[in-house]
Amino acid sequence: MFQNPPMPLIPLPDWVLQPHYEYWVTVIFGVLALLTLFKSVFDANKTKSWFPIVLFIGGGLAVIYEPINDVLGHCFYSEDGMNYVWLTSMGRRIPTYIGFCFFFYYYTRIWICMDMLSKGVSSMQWMRTYFVTVFIAQLFEYIPISMSIWGYYGDNQPLQFGHFPPLWWGFINGSCLISIAAVLHLLRTYVLKGAARTWIGLAVPVFTMMFHGGPALPVTFTINATMDVTATTIASLITIGLGIAMVYWSHAFSERLRLGGYRKVGESQTSSPSALGGKMASSV
Repeated sequence: MFQNPPMPLIPLPDWVLQPHYEYWVTVIFGVLALLTLFKSVFDANKTKSWFPIVLFIGGGLAVIYEPINDVLGHCFYSEDGMNYVWLTSMGRRIPTYIGFCFFFYYYTRIWICMDMLSKGVSSMQWMRTYFVTVFIAQLFEYIPISMSIWGYYGDNQPLQFGHFPPLWWGFINGSCLISIAAVLHLLRTYVLKGAARTWIGLAVPVFTMMFHGGPALPVTFTINATMDVTATTIASLITIGLGIAMVYWSHAFSERLRLGGYRKVGESQTSSPSALGGKMASSV
């Protein structure tokens, strides 16, 4: 009888989290999450739809994907010295500041992109938005990585330069958010009716698994197979290509429906985000 060899274990980092770092990051991210909540309430009032608030909640719920993502992509939050834990799963502790982060990180970009699609956006503008999102995603992590608040580990982690995250992470983080925005826009404009157009915002965690975990598969497979950095670099380039393709196709499909005269549903005849959902009084 054949016996499978034991899976090679890649040791986790022994980074130590400074208490004052954790405290201030938690406060800052908490304030940003609170401001985003106020923004979602403002958007809900402006559009007469509950969807912005549901989207805010759905973005926060997407944190349940984080432990899976961290294990597969070799991301690690410094646990030595961690005092505020949001959730624990798969042997990983996810800090409270990341729980707060998901609320503002998801809502702001998804809402902006849905607004762009509802008003009409050129392919060049859409792709420019994507690459700006990638740049922001990379820059966003520089200070936390520099301070060992979180980081990426493994000798075969590809395309990582200095204290920036591996390049594939930025491309996939960006394409995930933009693809979710496109799918929500299309479903709420052409498919869903009534309350479903509001509550679809709670499906954001599922869409995250699809649009982040899916295209990341080439690189997550190779880094966990302990292949050398040449193989993981090739895989990361494939992953980056898939991310770019997802963003391009999301716009192309949306424009084909818009220009093809496909019938919209509900209140979607206007050109604002309110076109994407039912009235507040009838959405729940």
